[in-house]
Amino acid sequence: MIVPNSIQFWIILYATVAVVIIKFSIVMYLSVKIHKRKKEGSLAVPFMRGFMLLILCLFISRLFYMAFDFYFTTGPAQAFDQTLYANHPGVYFWQIAQFITSIGLGIITFMTDRILLNFKFKGIFAYIVLAGGIFALVYPVNNFNDFNFVETVGILPDLGLIVTFACLVNIAVKTTGIVRRNASILIVAIVCYIIASLVVNASVINGLTTLLGIQMDVYVYLMQAILKIIGITLMAYGASRWM
Repeated sequence: MIVPNSIQFWIILYATVAVVIIKFSIVMYLSVKIHKRKKEGSLAVPFMRGFMLLILCLFISRLFYMAFDFYFTTGPAQAFDQTLYANHPGVYFWQIAQFITSIGLGIITFMTDRILLNFKFKGIFAYIVLAGGIFALVYPVNNFNDFNFVETVGILPDLGLIVTFACLVNIAVKTTGIVRRNASILIVAIVCYIIASLVVNASVINGLTTLLGIQMDVYVYLMQAILKIIGITLMAYGASRWM
């Protein structure tokens, strides 16, 4: 159990704030890079813009997640209290965050299909990602079982990145030099992001706590923050240097 205002609580809060600041900084960085590459007539601008919009959506959604984590589910005696997860109106903030995240993931999945795959799949994977986000937004969550169900279905938008991942792996295998390097950087970034997204899950935290016999919240949240910082930074680096 994480107690409000404890060392563990502040570690999680500061780690989350760090992620938010880095996301915002990277959005600004990519905006400048896109403006510069646009003047140069670079064909990479749409792909770069896709990653910028993804990170922007992740930034906005994290603000809603913070309200859910540090206000609506933190009581006087316990932080991240799972008995409060399904309470209204807090759960609405969580559902909105899920939906906004799916928008960003849908955009980068669509851009991958259109730019790297010549619209081979007609955007269908992007639509599946958005459908998962819409489901998370509108499904009535009235108890913890409902919350767990929506959280599990919420994995669907993250899986949309598999399309981008597979395409980048194909590029990395078939090319050399700078192109392979940038594709490899984005592959590592996506892997870090997916792991970070999946690790903070009520079922995962409960399972690890039972298995190891210690409260795992702080370790899992800290791991997520580190992986997200690495992943998002690599996304910006790889996208800004795309061909």
